[in-house]
Amino acid sequence: MSSYAVRHLPEDLGDVTTLYKKIKKIPFSYTSKAFETEMASNNNYIYVIQREKIGRETFYKLAYRYRCSAFHKAAGNGKWLGQFDFKNTVKYGEDSELEILDPPVAITNEDFNSWYKTQTFGMCEIPIELENLLSILLK
Repeated sequence: MSSYAVRHLPEDLGDVTTLYKKIKKIPFSYTSKAFETEMASNNNYIYVIQREKIGRETFYKLAYRYRCSAFHKAAGNGKWLGQFDFKNTVKYGEDSELEILDPPVAITNEDFNSWYKTQTFGMCEIPIELENLLSILLK
């Protein structure tokens, strides 16, 4: 099983905690990466990571994780929230295995942070050894 990371940018979408009420009903995340979206929707975990910038420093915080089983393309040539091609979510009636961290927990592992800074925006597959580090934060 693979796991994927999705970056949440508060300057574009607001603080991730403001979405928790909606996410508890049915988890979701947005991206424009077609291949990763399709792969993640095969019952793989998606970790939503909020990026925070303070001055020149960049920090990452794990906000929530869910098991993705569906995705939706925006209608026509539209975009979700005006900028994303896909919305990852969960099929009706399926268990999302949602785990929320409120407040989000800082990811302090240098190996993870160094790797994540090199990834392009949107969505990326997480190497197994780094996914294990995120799983530990959820416990």
